Amino acid sequence: MKDQYHVNLLYSGTELGAGFIVNSRYVLTAAHCLRWLPPDTLGVQIQLASGARIDGTVVEQHPRKDLALIEIGQSEEFIPRPPCAEKSRPDDRWASGYRPSQSDPEISGTVLACDMDYQCVGGDTIKALQLKTRTDIGDYSGYSGSPIEQRNDDLNPYLTAILIEQYPDRQHPERSSNVLFATDLGTALTAFSQFDVKHLHGVLAPELDDASAIENTPNQEERSEATRAIDDSRVFMAEVDAWEAGGLIDQQTASQLRLRIIERTLDRGLS
Repeated sequence: MKDQYHVNLLYSGTELGAGFIVNSRYVLTAAHCLRWLPPDTLGVQIQLASGARIDGTVVEQHPRKDLALIEIGQSEEFIPRPPCAEKSRPDDRWASGYRPSQSDPEISGTVLACDMDYQCVGGDTIKALQLKTRTDIGDYSGYSGSPIEQRNDDLNPYLTAILIEQYPDRQHPERSSNVLFATDLGTALTAFSQFDVKHLHGVLAPELDDASAIENTPNQEERSEATRAIDDSRVFMAEVDAWEAGGLIDQQTASQLRLRIIERTLDRGLS
């Protein structure tokens, strides 16, 4: 339970929907899960699988793409890490791992198509996965915003996408089909400025070779900031490696990110 990285999102005790941790700072969710938030309200609660609740802030929304990003607030709680990322292929087995409640089943099935152009309810045409569910439970709305994992090898699941929509039954509009659509994780992440080369700063760096420069900062406060810059940066540098290995970003983009990380970490730690 402690290692499960999917979360429930709440506002004033009311459940909004699902999301999942993409790194130690952010939670990804479907934008329509936040539709019940009062106007101009950005604060939500993030309930971990352990039951612990952490304050969060909606930092960016793209309703037309049905995506939203939430920053995790300060907390002493253990923040689980997601599995490694990888692109899906047709006929892959998938599962979500998330359940809206203990009375709901875990959903799973087969990938029917990848990288297909799909116009989501928000209006934009996105690159999506078309998924077929193995368990027909009718309405899958409570699962929106949850992660989609590749489960070809039960010992090594890979994070591939975020579930956004269910396709309606065209013959019976009052019913829903067992076809779901999910946004590829790489496509989802590129929608947010926080993961853009120009904005990804101070949280992704390798060890600085010039450690003595940090030791010689004038006071304890500056030493602490330099240490935080290095510690935070290691987390995202590892994720850039994972994104590149999983095919979510290409080699050129990964190299640009690493260079930007080093520059920003130096600015933050040594200024």
